Amino acid sequence: MGRSTVKFRVLSRIAAGVGLVVAVVAGASPASAEVAGIDWTSRTSAADNDWYSVTYGNGLFVAVAGSGTGNRVMTSPDGITWTSRTNPANNAWYSVTYGNGLFVAVGPGGAGNRVMTSPDGINWTLRSSAVDNDWYAVTYGNGLFVAVATSGTGDRVMTSPDGITWTSRSNPVDNPWYSVTYGNGLFVAVSYSGAGNRVMTSPDGITWTSRSSAADNFWVGVTYGNGLFVAVASSGPGNRVMTSPDGINWTSRSSAADNDWRSVIYGSGLFVAVGNSGTGDRVMTSPDGITWTIRSSTADISWESVTYGNGLFVAVAYTGTGNRVMTSGSVASGGAGAGGGSSARAVPQVVSVDLDLEAAELPASSSQSATIGSWYQLPASVDVVGVGENAGRTFLGVATREDFPVAIAQRQVDNGWGVYEIYDADGRVESVFIPAGKSLHVTAVPRLHAIWSQ
Repeated sequence: MGRSTVKFRVLSRIAAGVGLVVAVVAGASPASAEVAGIDWTSRTSAADNDWYSVTYGNGLFVAVAGSGTGNRVMTSPDGITWTSRTNPANNAWYSVTYGNGLFVAVGPGGAGNRVMTSPDGINWTLRSSAVDNDWYAVTYGNGLFVAVATSGTGDRVMTSPDGITWTSRSNPVDNPWYSVTYGNGLFVAVSYSGAGNRVMTSPDGITWTSRSSAADNFWVGVTYGNGLFVAVASSGPGNRVMTSPDGINWTSRSSAADNDWRSVIYGSGLFVAVGNSGTGDRVMTSPDGITWTIRSSTADISWESVTYGNGLFVAVAYTGTGNRVMTSGSVASGGAGAGGGSSARAVPQVVSVDLDLEAAELPASSSQSATIGSWYQLPASVDVVGVGENAGRTFLGVATREDFPVAIAQRQVDNGWGVYEIYDADGRVESVFIPAGKSLHVTAVPRLHAIWSQ
């Protein structure tokens, strides 16, 4: 079952009728939705370790660190509440990814054990690395885990079909490869040194080709989204971004500020980069990877990695006191100011959820209430029987607007896809659709609108 985090405005209480109703405390002021990637909230990290990487998979955020004693992993189901997990060795874990039902982390330290894996993010097992290089990044794509290193002689790539057994691969040039991603049938890695050749690509993770970088900057982060590869750097005069539609031909782009940009990710229709320098401006965003805008970060600490999952951006840092996580996207922020922790608004602990299903018969097991902060599962299409005007029609899901396009909703359901967001001209969420059978995050939600087949 898929899960989707959806952001809403808090509305006044809706009169109860047939169906389900949202409850809001009388006198509570409306709270504006936190815009994914733009508005950020500080979160408490499980420990003040050097958190170098964060990923999302199987309903869980997982971060790994380069410091700490037996607690160099932390996990969170929502990006907000974090729990320390035991790691099998106190290696410096620099990168973590998720693929094929497995979390895989790599690092530059350890004797033959520079890989660890976990099926759930909680229980970890050491694995033998192909060679003791300084492994700085790992990704998953096309049925293969691929890791790249900053050291080694002609063997700065290793691959694994299962995350357990690793094989050394030849790289075209011994640059310090710092980041790797997969998109559109291609693995792409970037480096922080080299003469015009700070990119390499591979269609299979095994055979690699050197590519010309747009500039000889300190490239340390690369991602793929919306048909575009985007890399960010920690050096360069106003050109700390480069983009490529194919991973081969790269173009310099103007960064929003000459900060030390460390990581970039794509989600919710937006590229988001974080950095470890700058004053209150350690986040920048772009809807297209080309035009970038500075955003306010929650604290001037060393933000090293950012990921996206379930409607939420999560960034982690390797400095700070109890605040080495910040999130953006799923939690409606009320009276607390920017950078504040929790919302100041008052909400009831248990609320009803209005699905606008008056013209339908719901299964007897369908719950009509949920706890704030919990996940509420929508009934499946086969469990909802349309009556009256909806007789003979299929329940597709719910949307935040009654006029959500039925064709889009039908496509999401037919393909087994998840949440779909429509944006306005300013890049803000205009409407959201959640398919039947999926789940939504309850943060004091307004009345939703059932979407039926035509």
